[in-house]
Amino acid sequence: MYKTFTGFFTVLAAIFSLVCRSQAQWTQTGGPPSEITALGVNGSDIFAGTIYGAYISTDNGSNWTAINNGLGIPPNSMQVNSFAFSGGSIFAGMNGGVYLSTNNGSNWWSVSSGLNYATVNALALNGSDLFAGTVSNGLYISTDNGTSWTAVNSGLTSTSVYSLTIFAGKLFAGTNYRFYNSCPLPSSFHTALCRGVPSAQVI
Repeated sequence: MYKTFTGFFTVLAAIFSLVCRSQAQWTQTGGPPSEITALGVNGSDIFAGTIYGAYISTDNGSNWTAINNGLGIPPNSMQVNSFAFSGGSIFAGMNGGVYLSTNNGSNWWSVSSGLNYATVNALALNGSDLFAGTVSNGLYISTDNGTSWTAVNSGLTSTSVYSLTIFAGKLFAGTNYRFYNSCPLPSSFHTALCRGVPSAQVI
């Protein structure tokens, strides 16, 4: 009898869990007053990149504050496309290079030497290596917190990089009609097997 009741309550809990998941809903927050182009989380703070700069929320998205001191070149190069976080350093990939803040976004400065002010769509960190995916100029790596950058495009025939991620020791890059991986980092790229992935821009 005990086993019967135990099994019954296990099934009931599973059904309840499925019902709760099926009824999950989105709740709109008081987001930044602009098109949101990037999101990132650092500790308990949420960062939002927009076409007019960066915002921070310290209360789970209920309220947002602009953090644009030194960020970009107003008004034409303020769009934030990506974030990367490393300890106390916050990197923002923008239409005009990479910017760094070491005080949680209160102040920013450009760390784009060698990037030629390229549009940076994507950022990815692997230990102390920071990767930046750009439009038309391919992929760059910085090993000194953005002080200098070096192109790492061997094997990367599609040089507009729209997304980056690191998994299992490989760097994956989404480009125009291609999906690439590099192993070990940051050696030459190879076209990844893309069965089931549509022939389209990978963003």
